[in-house]
Amino acid sequence: LPREYLEAIYDSIREEEIKTEGEGADGSMTVERWKDVLRGSAEEETHADELPSAADAEDLSELVLEHVWMPIMSSISSLWGVKNPGTSAFGEQGGAPMDAGSSGMHGAQGARLGMDMAWEMLVGVRQLGRNDIFCKIFKCICKFSGLLDYSSNAAGRAWAFSNSVEAQSAVIIALRIVRDANSEIDAEGWKYVWAMIFELRDLKMLGGGVSNSRKSLLRESDSDLLNGERRREWTMK
Repeated sequence: LPREYLEAIYDSIREEEIKTEGEGADGSMTVERWKDVLRGSAEEETHADELPSAADAEDLSELVLEHVWMPIMSSISSLWGVKNPGTSAFGEQGGAPMDAGSSGMHGAQGARLGMDMAWEMLVGVRQLGRNDIFCKIFKCICKFSGLLDYSSNAAGRAWAFSNSVEAQSAVIIALRIVRDANSEIDAEGWKYVWAMIFELRDLKMLGGGVSNSRKSLLRESDSDLLNGERRREWTMK
């Protein structure tokens, strides 16, 4: 290389040492150095047209959401005592709730925290307009209710659900979403909703109208829409 070129490099390094602000003797990445890297240069002038736009912020929010929604749902499944959710909880098969022994003071606290997290997740995703992720989260919650798992007999399923505040919490969140965001639930999500309702009916936990004195876990808040014959047909199925 030409002598003049090498001398110019040497003089440049001698006059302006290669370093980053806040760098330690060991060359470790400090907070200041990360700031320099992110800014590109501590000396660089920031122009108005280089500021992130609202669209950029929204894209970043969606990118973060795509990476965190499954771990958050995994945390909710743990609070609700779902056994071995794994990837199956986000696929075709749902996790089964734990035995009723997880309920109690700690079970109630975990169930409440899980409800709050699930509700905030659904509301937040809905506000971002990511209906694809919204529907996936909704179907996860339906599966966490345990009402879509038929691995045990009817008596076992009825006992497990009626004694699990966690499973009941999942049903409460699902029904609240059905009430508030029914137009955003996809066809498969509605299949899950009706499957839960039919399971509650089959387990004799779905009351039929305010005048029905039969003990049940859930009861219609308004007058029975079915006449006596249709109600008996519904109940006997």
